[in-house]
Amino acid sequence: MKNKNLFLLTIIALFLSSVSFSQIIEKGYETRNLGSNFDNAKEILCSGNASSSGSRYRLNVVFSSSNNLSIGKLYKFIDDDDRVRYLFISSLRSEPFGDRDSFRESQLTFQNIFCDSDGDGIPNDDDNCPNEAGPASNNGCPTKPDLAFVTSKMTISSQCVNDGNCDSNFEDSLDNGEFHSLPFQGREISMRPVVKNIGNASSSATKLKFYISENKTYESRNDSEINEINIPSRNPNAEYQGSIVNITWFDVNNTSIIQQGSSGYILLRIIDQGESDLSNNLIALPIILNRQRNSIGIFPLNRFTSNNKEMSIINVYNIQGMPVTQKNIYTKEDETLLIQSLPKGFYIIKNGDKTYKVAK
Repeated sequence: MKNKNLFLLTIIALFLSSVSFSQIIEKGYETRNLGSNFDNAKEILCSGNASSSGSRYRLNVVFSSSNNLSIGKLYKFIDDDDRVRYLFISSLRSEPFGDRDSFRESQLTFQNIFCDSDGDGIPNDDDNCPNEAGPASNNGCPTKPDLAFVTSKMTISSQCVNDGNCDSNFEDSLDNGEFHSLPFQGREISMRPVVKNIGNASSSATKLKFYISENKTYESRNDSEINEINIPSRNPNAEYQGSIVNITWFDVNNTSIIQQGSSGYILLRIIDQGESDLSNNLIALPIILNRQRNSIGIFPLNRFTSNNKEMSIINVYNIQGMPVTQKNIYTKEDETLLIQSLPKGFYIIKNGDKTYKVAK
C-alpha cells in the first residue's frame, strides 16, 4: 500500500511539473525606448511619432501563460537594476532573441494612455479626425455646412434649340441634355434657383453667381460674371428659394465669350464659405446664342449692319448721371431692346452724339 501511494504521488508531481513547464513562454519584442520620463513618453506616443522616436531596444519577455504585450502600446519597464524605461512595443518576433536578456512579464506594466490631440474629449483611437476638434455625434470631426442645389425643385422657362419650350423642371432639362436658345428677338432664360444646406452646421450668408463660360468648368480668368443673388444663412436641412433670375441675349453677347450661333454654358456657382463638399456647388446650363431676324435665320454680329451703320456704343446713366451699363449695338432694334430690358426708373441714354432721356 505504501509503495502504491508513493507511486501515485510521483505521478502527480510529474504531471504538475509538466503543466507548469508548458505554461512558461518566452517571446522576443522589438521596441522603442522613449526614455524614463512618463510625460515625455506620453507626448511622443500621442504625437503619432513613437515608432520612429527614441532608440531601438530589443528584449525577451517570459510569460507564465499565453499572454502577449500589445503592439503599438506603451509599457513601463523596470529592469533588474530597478531602472525605469518607457517602451513602445513595435513588433513581436517569431522567436526570442538569442543574444538578449530575458525579463519577467511582471517587470512590464501597461500604460493606459488617453491621447486627445485636438482636445475635443474623444480619444485619438476613436476619433475620425484626431487633429481637428469635433463632437462625438460626428465621430470627432468638425461640423461644416454644405450648400447644394436642389435641381428637382428648381424651375426654368426658356426656348429650346428646336423652337419648342424646354422642360420647366431644371433637373429634367439637365438630364435630357437640352440646349437653351437665346435669340436676339426671342425669349430670355428665366430660372428660379433653390439651395439647401445638407451639411451638419449652419452656413454663413453667401452669394449665388452666374457666369458665361465656354465649358462646364469655372475658370476665374476666362469666365464672365453676369448676375448674382444673395443666399442668407441657412440652418442644417433648411432650403432657400431664390428670386427669379432673367438672362437675356444682351447679357451673354456683351461678354464676347460665346460667338453667334455657337454653344456655351451659363454657370450657376455657390460661393464657398468653408463647406465640407464643393462638388455640388456648380451647375452648367447648356445654351446657344442666336442672332435671329424675323425668325428667318442667324446672322453673325460682326457682319450684320442696318442702314450701312457700323457698331456703336450706347451708354446708359441714371438720373444722377451715374453709369448703369454700356452695350455694343448694331441696329435701332438693338437700342430699343436694351431700353426695354432696363428696370423701371429714369435714365439718360447716350448713343454717339445723340443724348436723350427715358422714363419707364
